[in-house]
Amino acid sequence: MKKSSIYVSILIFCGLAVFGAVFSPCLFKADKRREPAETILEKSFASSGARVVSSSIYLRGALPDRYTDAGGLKELASSLAADFKVLKGGSRSESIIDNDFIKKAELNGNSQEYGIVSINAQLNGDFKNTGDRTVTVGFTQELSCSGLEKIRRDALAVLKKYDIYPKVNSCITGSFEGRLDPKGTDEVLAKVFKETGARRVEGMNDGGLTSVSAYSPFIGDFIRAGGEKINLNAALRYNKNEDRTYIWLAVPVITTEY
Repeated sequence: MKKSSIYVSILIFCGLAVFGAVFSPCLFKADKRREPAETILEKSFASSGARVVSSSIYLRGALPDRYTDAGGLKELASSLAADFKVLKGGSRSESIIDNDFIKKAELNGNSQEYGIVSINAQLNGDFKNTGDRTVTVGFTQELSCSGLEKIRRDALAVLKKYDIYPKVNSCITGSFEGRLDPKGTDEVLAKVFKETGARRVEGMNDGGLTSVSAYSPFIGDFIRAGGEKINLNAALRYNKNEDRTYIWLAVPVITTEY
């Protein structure tokens, strides 16, 4: 699975758009946490036996009222980039949109400590509602899923300095050689859910795609779908061109394209 930095950026913010729609404040709650969600996610992924392709953490929160123009958004994006040690030059890119309908500052780049970093601060319309005042930050690591809990912890601490309190979504992508048959797919899912003590809530099998949502009492955050709690999402798809079966495992839901 090859990704350019531009492709990664597109995936991150397409996923965050879905993430924002799903994670309504009235749906997002928390149970007692026994271990950090990312620690459980890493253990669960390890039990699958897949090779790590990438990992990502997305954070989305409401902008404080003091941000009212594109200049302020640009300053915020630059400050966050400094906090996350985004390197200057190279693949770093910055853009501004400022019109009557949208004000947006976007910054993408690389950090030696946090991987690929994407920042988007945005005001929509008259931005009177919190849903129209958003900041999203994404972190992607290629060929690694280590240190996810630290990235989450550091990101929350940084955003707190700006009075931003986001929802968090974490995902690990992996792959298996060849095509998994239905039995192999079921065995992988059984291992993943056993590691987290999760029970299956709902699922689908559409051709080459298998997707299952589950709930684990050991993961604190959850959303509700059809009245059921969900905080763990797994998907597997066979890629004929690469002759690999890819797996996506996320807490609480998968937001990247698969």
